[in-house]
Amino acid sequence: MAQMDSSFGTRLDLTVFDVDGDGKPDLVVLDSQTGGPTIQYEVRMSPGTGGGSFTNNGTLTTVPGATAIATGDFDGDGRVDAAIADQVMAGKNAVHILSGDGTQLVYSATMSLMGGPAAIAVGDLDGDGKPDIVVGLGGGGVGVLMNTTPSH
Repeated sequence: MAQMDSSFGTRLDLTVFDVDGDGKPDLVVLDSQTGGPTIQYEVRMSPGTGGGSFTNNGTLTTVPGATAIATGDFDGDGRVDAAIADQVMAGKNAVHILSGDGTQLVYSATMSLMGGPAAIAVGDLDGDGKPDIVVGLGGGGVGVLMNTTPSH
C-alpha cells in the first residue's frame, strides 16, 4: 500500500478524477493547513502517474470552510467538475461548483444553503441525465440542489 504525501495537513475528504486532462486519475484532497491565526482550507491536487501513484501535490484553490467534495459533469461539457460543500462562519453555507477545463478547476457557480453542509453526494435524482447534488446538513436534514443547466 502506498502512503499519502505527508505534506498534506488534516485531510477532510478526497476523490480521484482526471483534473488535468492527461488521461490519468489525479488525487484531489480537501485539506486544512494551519497558517497564522486561522486554518486555511485548500483544494489540493496530486497528479497521477498512471501507475497507481501520485506526484507532488499543489494547491488548486482555497475554499474557506470546505467540508466535503463530490464530482460530476455539472455543466454538460463532457469534463468532470467538482462540487465542494463549504461551511464557513457567519452562516454563509454554500456549495461551490468548480468546473474542470481539462487543466485545472475554476469557480463557476455558488449556491447558498440554509444549514451547514457536512456531506455531499451526486446522482441523477430526476432521470434527466444531469447530475444533481444532495447535501447532508450538519444540524440535521438534507438539501437537494437540482441541476437546471441547459442540455448540451
